Amino acid sequence: MLRRECPSCCRSRTNPDYHPLVCRARPLLDDLLSWVRQESNSHYLSILKHTLTLVVTKRQAAALWEAVREKIDVLSDFRLVIKLAGFPSTRDEALQVLHEFLASRGWEIAQIKGRGVASSIEALSRMREPSIQAWFAQHIDSPNPEMRVCALRASGVQFRIPKGFRKVRGRRDPPKPVFSTEVDSWDLGQVAQKLEEDYGIQVPAEVRSGGIFHVLLEECWVVCQCPGPGETRMELWLRREDLTTVEVGLVAT
Repeated sequence: MLRRECPSCCRSRTNPDYHPLVCRARPLLDDLLSWVRQESNSHYLSILKHTLTLVVTKRQAAALWEAVREKIDVLSDFRLVIKLAGFPSTRDEALQVLHEFLASRGWEIAQIKGRGVASSIEALSRMREPSIQAWFAQHIDSPNPEMRVCALRASGVQFRIPKGFRKVRGRRDPPKPVFSTEVDSWDLGQVAQKLEEDYGIQVPAEVRSGGIFHVLLEECWVVCQCPGPGETRMELWLRREDLTTVEVGLVAT
């Protein structure tokens, strides 16, 4: 085990790349580059590229790009390509690869078919690169709710929760739900309708239409009151599990 002390910048818990193993792997960067040049097994190559995504710095960016440029699959290596697009020495070529990816798989991406596409398109929408943002701007009115969220985020739109809703921080499950499920985002309206039929409650229009999906986050719940017959009172808890999945919980209050 290497006993080299981690630099203070890496020890900072605010550093998104912080992890003791990442710090210990950095002295092995030259070895990792040599291994990735020689490796032909797709599984091991994927592990190496993922590791290099975490540890690469500006100094080694050009050497890494030279080693992997012929082995890049944007769908699985999007984090690596996005990171290399942030370094001056590899920016232009990495961006060209991303633009070619968007152009060649435009329909599939616009529909966000499959988890791999969903992950890559969400990561791309967070880039502060004007040319990438311009691509997303074409899809702000997309009928696909996930694409709309990504396009609006890329355009810098800030979402506010509607009146009558509140946020509950944390990912902990709702307290003693009478109903809970995970659904695809486009099925949220159908779930709302079923809850109204089964429990006799009134679900807000923003949930029935699916429009609430725009404000859902992974790190907190969005909660609203759902009045029912007599003194029945229930709360609907909603949280985005990932780009295409919504957690739903109904709690009696």
